[in-house]
Amino acid sequence: MNNGCLPLILYALAFGNDKILGTDTRITIDRFTGDPKSVVVDKQTLKIITEIHASPFLFGRGTRAYIVKDAHGRYHIFKDSWAPKSPDTESEIDHIKKISSAAQGLPDRFRILCPIFVAGEDNVDDTAKLRRLYKLHNTRIRRRMVIGPIGDPITSYRSRVEFLQVMIDAVDQLKFIHDECGLVHGDISMNNIVIVRFLPNILAALPPPLPEPLSFPASHQITPCHKDGFPHVLKSGGSVIDFDYARASGTPAAEVSMTGSTPYTAIELMKPSSLIMHQLKHDLESVFLVLLNIVRLTWGPGATGDECKVKPHFRISQWHHERSVERLKDLKEMDVRHVCKDPMPYLTDYWAPIAPFMQRFHDVFYPVARVTESQAVYDAFKAVLIDAQNFCKTILEFVPNYAAFWNLDSLRKQKALDDDSSDDES
Repeated sequence: MNNGCLPLILYALAFGNDKILGTDTRITIDRFTGDPKSVVVDKQTLKIITEIHASPFLFGRGTRAYIVKDAHGRYHIFKDSWAPKSPDTESEIDHIKKISSAAQGLPDRFRILCPIFVAGEDNVDDTAKLRRLYKLHNTRIRRRMVIGPIGDPITSYRSRVEFLQVMIDAVDQLKFIHDECGLVHGDISMNNIVIVRFLPNILAALPPPLPEPLSFPASHQITPCHKDGFPHVLKSGGSVIDFDYARASGTPAAEVSMTGSTPYTAIELMKPSSLIMHQLKHDLESVFLVLLNIVRLTWGPGATGDECKVKPHFRISQWHHERSVERLKDLKEMDVRHVCKDPMPYLTDYWAPIAPFMQRFHDVFYPVARVTESQAVYDAFKAVLIDAQNFCKTILEFVPNYAAFWNLDSLRKQKALDDDSSDDES
């Protein structure tokens, strides 16, 4: 390094503009907090409201997701990730555009729950440019999308009926995506099914024609949220998100490796003896495995203390830290069979009412004579979900308001009153 180089470096660090320093000029940063304030995607400037997801890993896609607001005051999801560069396959943007377009003209409820494309750029940056001669790793491109709808985690369900409706909606959406768009999802997991609440700001983000309000009065009559939550009847539904691994139906299934979605991968796709085509029935089986984890590992809304006792038969949790695909496949085959044959030692107390349906769920996906047609699997799975939901509708259950700050003592008292009322009626 010559004598004049160091002063130039120090000067650039102190006074250089964002482009010289390598900062992404499409993002405006708060100089005091370091937080992103706005982003430009496809010539649209969006205000960043809050971060809702950040990948904990220093490798891979590095996905981050935010809630953003556009120039018209509508709220969307902004997803920023580094996807593998693959010119031979369609990108997630292509998939969501196709689904969003196919959903236009469908009934309002279905259209609300389907993926919505707002804006996107498929090659914001390229690791080949950043690494230059250092190319030991596969090239990745930076992909940015503005999409919808905004959803809550599946674990935020407020009742058994609401959760089972989310499952029914996810099954219907996967069937629609398969039949009308020729796609299979390929990455169903607990994180990739969300609950969409039909709030005014959610509905306002839909492309025209906007639906009529489904469960609350006109906007000037809506009471804002308070500590007891949203004070109006609020309908909801399930939506499938994250189409990074979506592919054309009937194409070979991807090789299974240990990722966050592996516990929900269809058993048949884990280390198969021969090439298997990824079909709709495999995505539906993944939805069932999500359901199995929910009824095995969650205790209902607002559960605390004694309600959250861990039962001794708890091996399904091992699915999430087993490192061998072969071993995990064996565990899943055994555990699913045991849980569905004798569910009571495994299900949490909250989910005990659906125990009579577990064997029927099992027989849909793992019958003695395996069903090969995805249509038959869809019909049978949805029928059991509807029967289980109808049964749960007969059970008196305290349903808290959406977004309530729960006073746990009051919640326990309310549940106790409901239990007493149920006993009196019986």
